[in-house]
Amino acid sequence: MIDSRIRVLAIDTSTEIAGVAVLRDGDGVALSWDAGRNQTTTLLDQVDRCLGLAGIGPAELNAIAVATGPGMFNGLRVGMSLAKGLAFGLDLPIVGVSTLDVAAEPWLGLGRTVVAVVAAGRGRVVWQSFFETGKATSEPVNSPLSEFMDRMRDGRDLLVAGEVPEPESAMLLERGAVIRTGIRGRRDPLALARLGARRIDRLGGADLATLQPRYIHSRPEAVAGA
Repeated sequence: MIDSRIRVLAIDTSTEIAGVAVLRDGDGVALSWDAGRNQTTTLLDQVDRCLGLAGIGPAELNAIAVATGPGMFNGLRVGMSLAKGLAFGLDLPIVGVSTLDVAAEPWLGLGRTVVAVVAAGRGRVVWQSFFETGKATSEPVNSPLSEFMDRMRDGRDLLVAGEVPEPESAMLLERGAVIRTGIRGRRDPLALARLGARRIDRLGGADLATLQPRYIHSRPEAVAGA
């Protein structure tokens, strides 16, 4: 149960699909857009717009949540810099949340292992599988899209969510997976806001000085659904 008094601004610039949200009184407003590689020029305007739609000003916030990756280097840096700047300037607690946790969150509890996928650029993806309870079944894996598809040979117990191109999504569907990709699989900024609110309520904020984006460069051994 999230404390309804927590008013969270959430920022996710992990990939070319960016998002912001404001959670207030247990409900909220979220915006997602195709930022491409222009997060620097679009993010602040979208934050201002989201605050306006939520009907609150920056001074009425009491927490910041930011997606920490994995994702694209420049995008993560833009989101982290703004989130930390706001937290410092407004004297607010800040919490970082894995982008893969954000991608998986809306699809947990549906009776399938959830495989969350984040685009990493240059034909690569970072993915991680989760039990329906939300506990990870593996470490994140950074691999070529072709290798990811090889690992998803049997999709009968899988729900694949996130940034998977249309041809590969169709193949996964044929293999028995439930697919939440494309527009349907976009990360929900409100999922980030709610995860952040829960963590702040339970553990407090992170250390502003040490909070950094997380980049997954290596490829640890992992088996989806294991």
